[in-house]
Amino acid sequence: YEQLLEVAKEVGSKSAEAQGSNNLGAVEFSRGRLTQAGRQFERAHDIHKESGNRSGQASALSNLAAVHRWSGELDKARQLQNHALEMRRDLGQIAGVAVSSIQLAEIALDTCSLNETEKSIQEARIVQETVQLPSIDADIALVEGRLRMTRGESKGAEKSLREALEKFQNIDSQHKQARASLALAELSHRNGDHLQAMIDAKS
Repeated sequence: YEQLLEVAKEVGSKSAEAQGSNNLGAVEFSRGRLTQAGRQFERAHDIHKESGNRSGQASALSNLAAVHRWSGELDKARQLQNHALEMRRDLGQIAGVAVSSIQLAEIALDTCSLNETEKSIQEARIVQETVQLPSIDADIALVEGRLRMTRGESKGAEKSLREALEKFQNIDSQHKQARASLALAELSHRNGDHLQAMIDAKS
């Protein structure tokens, strides 16, 4: 991606440069290099804004929000993701609305704002009825499982989390499989089943 980004700069293609920055940011994010990822997403955002590409701008804002969330800057993450959600609604990007809604649900859950979490999940579910994307379906199950676990609904939480794990396995999303497995391990640990917690953590 770095080489492609340099080529895009040389030929003067702003759209390719923005896409290259976004892709490089995604790679850095997957490696846990949040500062580097943030720089690339900011760069992509600025290029899209300058060229008037609101769709690309919304995508970059959503990615930036994820960086701030994992950096523990939840207020900033919420602000950016809300901005992305508003732009995606204006643009009629139905799948994008679902993605931003799920991310806002995650942020709300991180701050124990459970009613806000449920509201965002519900919006994502409404959109999912239209787009029917397996990745969004799996993401909804994961955040719903985490919400139920926070509320102490052990059986419902386990059902949602195992559903999420299966869906992530079906779409071969290893990173999110790991998240679902760790959530199941945490649930088993809370329930005092330490053996199952170890099994879940390794799955």
